[in-house]
Amino acid sequence: MNFETGPRKIRDPRVEASAYRIWGWARDREWRTNVVEIAEALDLTVASVRRICALRGWLHRLSSVSRAEYFPMRRSDLQLEGLTGSTVGAMVREITGSEVW
Repeated sequence: MNFETGPRKIRDPRVEASAYRIWGWARDREWRTNVVEIAEALDLTVASVRRICALRGWLHRLSSVSRAEYFPMRRSDLQLEGLTGSTVGAMVREITGSEVW
């Protein structure tokens, strides 16, 4: 929510407050952190931290994050205890009549 007021823009105070919190937290760690750690520490979404850092030009200061940190669950983590992939596959075939994997 930006409001035009002549040559300056009034920015959303919530975004400004989040940006200040991000800046302070990252600065205290000499910018040796990443968007996931910041989001978890400040109880913000990864998307909002990434967006604010991008708008402020801070992304290059942060450590990169692997896809595994965004999507930590593996296929094996999703399998039910005691069921193998072939058992789950058989159940899916029986229910849907088609192969899944």
